Amino acid sequence: MGSACSCGDPVSSKTSKANSCEDISSTLDLSIGKVLGKGAFSEVRLAEDAQGNKFALKCIKLSSIRHFIHVLRREVKILQDLYHPAIVRFYNACEDCEFFYIKTELIDGQSLKEMIRSSGPLPEDLVRKIGYYVLLALVYLHDRDICHRDLKPEHILITSNQNIKLIDFGLARMVEETIYGTVVGTPNYMAPEMWQGKYNKKCDIWSLGVTLYFALTAKQPFNDENMHDIMTNCIRRDINFDSLSTDSRICIEKMLIKNHRKRATAKKLLEENWFKELNSLI
Repeated sequence: MGSACSCGDPVSSKTSKANSCEDISSTLDLSIGKVLGKGAFSEVRLAEDAQGNKFALKCIKLSSIRHFIHVLRREVKILQDLYHPAIVRFYNACEDCEFFYIKTELIDGQSLKEMIRSSGPLPEDLVRKIGYYVLLALVYLHDRDICHRDLKPEHILITSNQNIKLIDFGLARMVEETIYGTVVGTPNYMAPEMWQGKYNKKCDIWSLGVTLYFALTAKQPFNDENMHDIMTNCIRRDINFDSLSTDSRICIEKMLIKNHRKRATAKKLLEENWFKELNSLI
C-alpha cells in the first residue's frame, strides 16, 4: 500500500491528487467503506485498517474550506491532547491535494438530535445521564482552558450501550478568560454574550442548558423564524419550566442565567440534586 500519507503521519504530509474520498484507500493504508454522514463541506466514512480495526474517517474537501484550513489545524491540535471517556477519541490526521482527513474512533450509536427527532421528549433519567456525562467532559475541557463553542444535540452521541460521547471540535478554542472575536456558533444554542462576539467557558454551560431543555421537551426555548429574533429571544425571553421536574428545572435554570458571571460552572452543576444519584455511582 502507498505510504505517502498513512494518517499516522504529520498533518503537513501531502500526496498525489485524489478525485474522491474513495480513491485514497491505498494512500491512507485504510480500506474506505460506506458513508456514515455528510456535512456541507465534508463526509464521514467507515474506515478499516489491515488489522481489522474500524474507525470513522472525516474527509473535508480542501477547495471548500481553503481560507479556513487554520481552523482544521486548530481542531487537530486540540483533539490530539484529549483523552476522556465522554469525548470522541482522536487518532491522527493528514491531508493530500484534495482532502483533509481526521481519523477518530467509530461510535456505534446515534446523535441526541436524531433520538429527539424520532422519539420526541426523552425520559428524564436518560436526559439526566446525558447532562451528567457531558458535564464531566466539560470539567475536563474547561480545566484545560478549552471551550467547545458549538455544543448542541448533533454533537452529542449516545452509543448502543448508552455511553455518551461529545464530538466535533471544529469551533473549539483555547480560552482562559473572555475572548472577543467573530460571532460563531449555532443560533438556537448560542449564549447571550456570544451574540456580541464574546466567548468564555460559560458559553458551553448555556448551550448544554438549551440542549437538555430541548431533550426533555422537544421544544427549542428561543426558536424563531430568523436569526435576529432568536438573538432577541435569547437575550430577553424568560423560559417556561412548568413541564420540568423540580430538580431538573433548578439545574437547567442555573445553566441558563443570562449573565455569564453568575452562570454556574460545570463543577458546581455536578453538585446539584439532579445528579446526586449518578455521583454516588462514580
